[in-house]
This record gives sequence, structure tokens and C-alpha cells, in this order.
Amino acid sequence: MRGRHQVNLESLNLFVLAAKLGSISKAANEMNIALAAASRRIKNLEEYYGARLFDRTGRGVEATSAGRVLLDHAHHVFRRLDIATRDLVDYASGLIGTVKLHACTSAIAQFLPEDLSRFAATYPDTRVDLREAYTGNIVSLIREGLADVGIVMAGTITDGLDTVPYKEDRLAIVAPSNFREGIDRMQFADLHDESFVVLEDNASMTRLLQSVATTTGMPLQIRAQVDSFDGVCRMVQSGFGIGILPVVAARNLAYSLGLRLIDLEETWALRKFAICTNPHFPATLAMRRIVEFLGQKNKSTDNP
Repeated sequence: MRGRHQVNLESLNLFVLAAKLGSISKAANEMNIALAAASRRIKNLEEYYGARLFDRTGRGVEATSAGRVLLDHAHHVFRRLDIATRDLVDYASGLIGTVKLHACTSAIAQFLPEDLSRFAATYPDTRVDLREAYTGNIVSLIREGLADVGIVMAGTITDGLDTVPYKEDRLAIVAPSNFREGIDRMQFADLHDESFVVLEDNASMTRLLQSVATTTGMPLQIRAQVDSFDGVCRMVQSGFGIGILPVVAARNLAYSLGLRLIDLEETWALRKFAICTNPHFPATLAMRRIVEFLGQKNKSTDNP
């Protein structure tokens, strides 16, 4: 290493943020420091390591090979500091650890609350910080060490991560009470002339429906997009079309709004969930506990 400068956490955090945003000026703005000071900090890092960390482009900056190596180590450094901080705070509170658990909407809406309640009864000295997020975002957070454990839709690209099977659910059609009366089972192709109420574009279920529609050549006529299962059911009740939701999550909502559920006879309507962690980051006792506990709960959800 060359240069008289030392590495400090603020400079390292600036580097990580600049790599993430692709811009030193945006990183400086987010950290509320002057651009000149930010540029000087990056230059000091490059002098210390004796390597260029960023390539400057017309659109901003991009990490060099050396920069990517440092980025990987920086993620480990901040991950360890985060764990240390949480462990010491937990220790002062009489706990053995906190788990940052990020889960997709379907898991939270169906079976995760009950499982976490049992986990809390089994391990009262372990705290779970539960956050809801889209599957794709969860995988990114796990890769970056910003979440400890994730529950995602199986089939998502999780290369480099460890996965454990969790549970299964089944999708069903949510429709007004007078929709196709006398029919209890349908295929997706039977809905070719219907309007749909779907979740936001980032939702795994919406991406699934769009993928199936593309594969089958059937146009997906989206009339409304909402951000919750409750919103889908209420829009269906208001006559905006039909929806496709997990049976367990939709059952009570549908019945309370006078809607009906129709079995969707498609192999893709049976979905699997997985628990994912990053093997490149150290696993705490709290993390090992929850992965083992939830992994034992990977029984299929009962159909109605």
C-alpha cells in the first residue's frame, strides 16, 4: 500500500455508495458532504491502495476490477460492524441476537406470522426484525449483506446464495359471485376475454402472469393495478375485472366481500417458497436458529 492516508469508515462508506449510485456527486449529496471533499476522499483511498478504484465515464463512475475487490471487502466490513452493533444492543437487552428477515408479500400474508409466533415462543431471547419486500429486492439485499435471511419465491435466480425449501401455496381466481356460475375449475386460457386486476409490476405474481401470457400468446388485459391483496379483492368487488391470488391469503378477504374463489388448473399455480442466506457472510446463532426452525415448517399449505 502506498500513500500517507489511512482508511476510515466514512470514506469506505462513500466509496460503497458511489459504486452503488454510479456517481461520486450523488454519493456526496446523500452523505451531505461537498463534492470536492468526496473526490478527495476517493483519491486518498486510491493512493492508499495504490490502485484506481473507479473508471470515470460520461454517465458517472464505474468500479474497476480493483474497485470491485474492495467493494466486496467493504460489504464484509460493514456487515460485521452491523452484527457487532446489534449483538451488543441485544446483549444489553437480555437477548442473544436479532435477525433481519425480509419476506415477500405472499409469505407474510399467509403462513409466516404464525410460524414466527411459534419461533418467538421457542426462542424468546431472539428478536426478528421483519420487513416486507419484493422477491427480486430481497435477493439483492441478501447479496449485499443488508438482510440476514430472506423468504422468496422459488425459481428466482439466487446463484451464489444458500437456499432451503420453505412452503408451497396455490393460486386461485378471485371473481364476483355471479362469475361463470356453476364452474368451479378453470384454466388460464378460459380467461382470454377477461380484464384483470393485478399487483404492481415488481410483484412476483404479476411477473408470473405476464410471463404465462407471453408464453401462451394470450393477451393480459390489465384494467387496474394495486399494491395489496386487499386492493385486488376490493377492485374485483367494484367490477374492474378478476384477480389471481394465493388461496390462503385471499380466502377470508374474498368471502367477506362476497367474492368467490375458482380453482386455477395450471401447474404454475402451485408455487414454492425458499429461505435464502448468503454463505459469504458469517451466520449468527440467531440466523441459524430461524433458518433451521422455518426450514422444518416446509409443509404444503392446505387447499380450501
